[in-house]
Amino acid sequence: MPNSHRSDIGEKIWMFLRGDLPPVEFEQWVRDTPELEMMFGPPLFQEVISADYRNWLSLENVSESLETWVDEHYPRDCDCITWANDEKISVDSVTVDLLFEFDTLKKRTLWLKLIRCVQCGTHWYVGIDTDDDWYYLHRLKNEEVERILASDEWPDCFDNVEPFLGNK
Repeated sequence: MPNSHRSDIGEKIWMFLRGDLPPVEFEQWVRDTPELEMMFGPPLFQEVISADYRNWLSLENVSESLETWVDEHYPRDCDCITWANDEKISVDSVTVDLLFEFDTLKKRTLWLKLIRCVQCGTHWYVGIDTDDDWYYLHRLKNEEVERILASDEWPDCFDNVEPFLGNK
């Protein structure tokens, strides 16, 4: 199996785990991806294929099993893959230095920036709320990055967020 396809499988599982892929869509993807049976092995595949994706307890159990499996088979260099496409992270003693793990590619304002993870290369639009101590992160697609860099066209995801009003 080509590596890019294996990588797509890892990404799809992380999309589900971080909440960016609805459970019913993930369930359908599992049913439409027969190579998962060989990749997971019989016990995990049986758990994943027979899970009730509409029941929160079943979802929690299968998510724990999948996270263990994906961490073992797709080691990560950073936490970007675990963050939702739109993430809000509290600035505390653990995360205060978080942005040092990113390169700033362009600034919209002092608090709104285009950044890239130095480990995995994921691009994020970040808003830094220094009053209430939050990082707001929005995962960017390649087209969005190109628009920011080429023509200073920024996504509007933070345009109506209280800490950033008037800071465009």
